[in-house]
Amino acid sequence: MPPKAKITKDMILNIVFDITRDTGYETVNARSISNKLLCSTRPILLAIKNMDELKTEFFWIFLIDITRNM
Repeated sequence: MPPKAKITKDMILNIVFDITRDTGYETVNARSISNKLLCSTRPILLAIKNMDELKTEFFWIFLIDITRNM
C-alpha cells in the first residue's frame, strides 16, 4: 500500500491564499507553493490535476470568502 499523502489539497489552497495576499495572484505556481511548503513540486502536482484546476478552485473559494466578509 502506498504511503499516505503528506501534502493535501487544503494545505495547498491555504498556501495559495497566503501567496496571493503576500505577492499577488500572478506569482502562484507549483514552485512558489513548494517553496512555502518546504517540499519539491512533485507532491503539489500529485495533489492537483494541473495549475488551472487549482487556480479555478482557489478563485471560487476566494469569492465565497469575500462575500462572507462583506
